[in-house]
Amino acid sequence: KTLEFATRVKAPLVVLHLGSVDLKDYSGKLKELVARGEKGSSKYEKLKAEALEKREAKKKPFLERLYESLRKIVPEAESRGLKLGCENREAVEETPFEDDFGALFHELKSPALTYWHDTGHAQIKEHLGFIDHELHLRTYADRLAGFHLHDVQNFTRDHCAPGSGTVNFAALKPLVKPEHLKVFEFSPAMPVEALKQGVAHVKRLWGE
Repeated sequence: KTLEFATRVKAPLVVLHLGSVDLKDYSGKLKELVARGEKGSSKYEKLKAEALEKREAKKKPFLERLYESLRKIVPEAESRGLKLGCENREAVEETPFEDDFGALFHELKSPALTYWHDTGHAQIKEHLGFIDHELHLRTYADRLAGFHLHDVQNFTRDHCAPGSGTVNFAALKPLVKPEHLKVFEFSPAMPVEALKQGVAHVKRLWGE
């Protein structure tokens, strides 16, 4: 139904959320510790290590189902001339995990299957100590189709206006191409003036 709708409205790409491993809420607990200034503490590092171990041990059947689903969806997208954007996700338990996109793209080589970069999600993952934002984007730049653009305040609150938080949009500029799709993804509660300032901030750094 989604691909049918995308075809009807002449959308060039559909962004995909690719599921999650059945795991307790490590993301919420880690965010709470970061908010309390306890990132790097022994408690934080122990919880982070536990999350990494648990999700790695449990991921195989979830990724197998993901691949099985994509093998059905990708040909449908190809037949309609659509691209599929595999989005980096915010939560620790959401797939693909940070280093698993490479294996996904190696396994499914279709040019219809692309990487979709969410700046807010990546920045939160950086704050949680799972990735380096710029390096993560650089790693998958050859499959990059576009961006969800928003900023992050107080380490874990995203969908904020660019320039108001911790995302270094200037550092990402060398990886941005004119053909990439750019979609601003803002909180519905954002004041119009903040929205305008955020858009202007990105255009000032990345160009029109």
